[in-house]
Amino acid sequence: MKKITVAAFLAFWSVISFAQVVPFETLQSFSKEINDFQKNANGKIYADGQAYYEVSFPETSFNVNFHNQLATKVVYKKNGDKETLEVTENIDFSQATEFKDMAYGGLVGTIRIYFPVGSVKTKYYENGELKHSYSETYVEIFYDKANNNDKYICTAKLCELISIIKETQNKPFEDWLLQSYYHNRFAKNAKFKMADNFKLESQLDRLIDRNNKFAIYEKGREFRILEDNINARIYLQKAIDLGNYDGYFWLAFTYFQSNREEYTRLTQKGIDLDGFHSLVSSADWDYARFENFRNAIYLVEKAISVGNPDRLIFNIYYKKLIEYYIKNKEYEKVKKILSSEAIFESGLSETDIIELSYTLLKESGNCKEAETLLNQTTNGIYTNEVKKSAYEKLKYLYKWGCKGTKGNKVSKNKKLAQEAAIKIYELSK
Repeated sequence: MKKITVAAFLAFWSVISFAQVVPFETLQSFSKEINDFQKNANGKIYADGQAYYEVSFPETSFNVNFHNQLATKVVYKKNGDKETLEVTENIDFSQATEFKDMAYGGLVGTIRIYFPVGSVKTKYYENGELKHSYSETYVEIFYDKANNNDKYICTAKLCELISIIKETQNKPFEDWLLQSYYHNRFAKNAKFKMADNFKLESQLDRLIDRNNKFAIYEKGREFRILEDNINARIYLQKAIDLGNYDGYFWLAFTYFQSNREEYTRLTQKGIDLDGFHSLVSSADWDYARFENFRNAIYLVEKAISVGNPDRLIFNIYYKKLIEYYIKNKEYEKVKKILSSEAIFESGLSETDIIELSYTLLKESGNCKEAETLLNQTTNGIYTNEVKKSAYEKLKYLYKWGCKGTKGNKVSKNKKLAQEAAIKIYELSK
């Protein structure tokens, strides 16, 4: 592909006066790390919901300029014989409004950072010639899906960078720093290559200093896990006083062994005041495990409406809600959810979406369609992790069969079950 020299784009800057500026070393470090994530995806297949592309990147594909704190992002895309270059300049992260991790398939993941309408402009080149410029509402940062830790580390880095830039311009930054903390913590707990405890504690302490009710809750939760009930109660009660009623969930556990009556009272208090964890815990333990899915759905729906800033926890229960709909035979509702374009930016992964779609088809008696979905997945452009999940379900499907409705069934097939098992072994290497 004919490459355009991108140094000119990355060197472009204009002087803007700031009350504060982010230190050069900080911007240089973040730029290099995010640039490296994109380089890890070099030459791999990316999907945007409409088509598949091979993406590649110049030596420096992402950079935040010290002089004006604005960023530039460059990506080459190839679709068949069509080769393009997209250059997005003057990205002002202080205007960022939210981020979403997309689940469109392919081997390259994308984190979309959203901005107000008209604040992001991209130049579009074909074979070295500028074709047009267009406004966008988001900027995409790429990572290699084959490296599970890349998604969480890259998200944590982006959120931390945005929080720093917003803070220097006296704009609200706590939500972004909190997201960085959540993703750092998740990756560390999942034993991925990740930030150390000092990074996590420093981020949490900064938020606590700003009286952030979610950070104070997290500190109380940490003390409870360490069985330091005295400090746990101090922090959790403070979080409750600030309006984070999730604090009742862990506060109750500080009395679990010493005062069961107080444990029960606080647990119910968390439910009555719509604490997210209290609601979903009650849904799981008081209703779903006894197959009372109607009441479980009621509580999880309420929890989802309340929301939770920890997106990784929130997504777990959003998926559970859809599973409860299926178990309650609310098939049309689930079909509508899974056929909506919004499902790809919901926070669910490709594995989640395929798994839910398969379960819906199987439980509603459409066994042949369920089989077809899994075979399409194993033959599609997906990571080994996604394909392995599909093969595991195929193995189960062929081992036990699926009765289906109106003759729409899949018979037991030992040979195909064994072939699926072999594929699982090969993909696990």
